[in-house]
Amino acid sequence: MLFRSERDGTFVLRDVPIAENFLAAIASSYRVSTLTPVQGVAGSTQQVRIELREPGVSLLGHVRKRDGTAAKGARIVVGWREFKPYHRESVWSTSRPPVDTRCDEQGDFRADGLTADAVVPVWLCGEGTAPNKVMVSLPATGSTSHHFTLTSGATVRGRATHADGTPAANVTIVARADAQFEPDRRTRIDEPPPFAGRTATTNQDGRYELHHVAPGEVTLFAILQPPRRTAAIRLPLQDGDDESWDPVLTMGEQIHGLVVDERGRSEEHTSELQSPCNLVC
Repeated sequence: MLFRSERDGTFVLRDVPIAENFLAAIASSYRVSTLTPVQGVAGSTQQVRIELREPGVSLLGHVRKRDGTAAKGARIVVGWREFKPYHRESVWSTSRPPVDTRCDEQGDFRADGLTADAVVPVWLCGEGTAPNKVMVSLPATGSTSHHFTLTSGATVRGRATHADGTPAANVTIVARADAQFEPDRRTRIDEPPPFAGRTATTNQDGRYELHHVAPGEVTLFAILQPPRRTAAIRLPLQDGDDESWDPVLTMGEQIHGLVVDERGRSEEHTSELQSPCNLVC
């Protein structure tokens, strides 16, 4: 949630949920602050001090749909999303949240508090459009302007069945644009926002539809559990495509084998081989 402080920097947040929460401050010309934990019991008051110590830069974005109309209200997330054990002070005291904002009526947005002279991901998604991820180079000082285009994406529909051909209901179908989900090669950290993927659930007849799937190489997963039964496929999709995939759920391939020692002897013929053996797949 986003709140604004007074001119003197003070703020009051009321009715804060009793859970693990964190605060951070964002201001023009400053890098977003590190996280400050919100801790307490019901009815208590907590005093916090948040310091903006480092200079930051801003990104001015102009988001349009493929037809040139403004992508008003589009969701924007700028910066790396991290999945870490935030209950540790060594983690939250050094972590900085990404900027999460929306476009105005003209399809424009402003993201302050960004790291100077860095390359960051910008995640975008609007109503009736596919999610998109663009890597943007930020300046050493001041601000930079960038134009973004959102497409309608592709549609994938089909019918999920069990191995015996009967319809599979309540199957989770997930579409993941592979290029958008590649981690940063330097840090291996890039947790996509929830809107980055596309998910559907099959009906009683096993049918599903996925709309506004990001174009490119897309991996589709079908998952049903328990017991866990899955299917997967990789499809090249283009904007405007209407593709079909009929997953057949299985419990996976069976692997049969024999464990032997360095002399080629099986467990049945030697007591020297450790028993039982652990197999990793």
